[in-house]
Amino acid sequence: MPKINIKINTEKIRKALRRILWFLGQRAFISFLTLFFISLFIGGVIFYYYGFLVITHNPEAKPQEISLDSKLYQQFLDNYRQRKVNFDNADSKIYFNPFFHKNIEEKK
Repeated sequence: MPKINIKINTEKIRKALRRILWFLGQRAFISFLTLFFISLFIGGVIFYYYGFLVITHNPEAKPQEISLDSKLYQQFLDNYRQRKVNFDNADSKIYFNPFFHKNIEEKK
């Protein structure tokens, strides 16, 4: 298989880039106007596609009848009552407050 040797002549690219930049620099006002109108055109196209062509669809409201299963609802209420009873019967432990100590009271 033969080797492919691709050499990029950077000197030609530099010369071409230098010529383009000198051309734009000598005609700065025309270059500015050209780039300004190109940017306006691109901005206008983007605004047109994302501002005017967007089609919004209003969702249709479909009323549905809400029904509850009385058996499941009663199970939920029994479970809720049992949890409330368990919570009310739980002993509450009084924890030590590290910010309020007897030594602090005595110093005052």
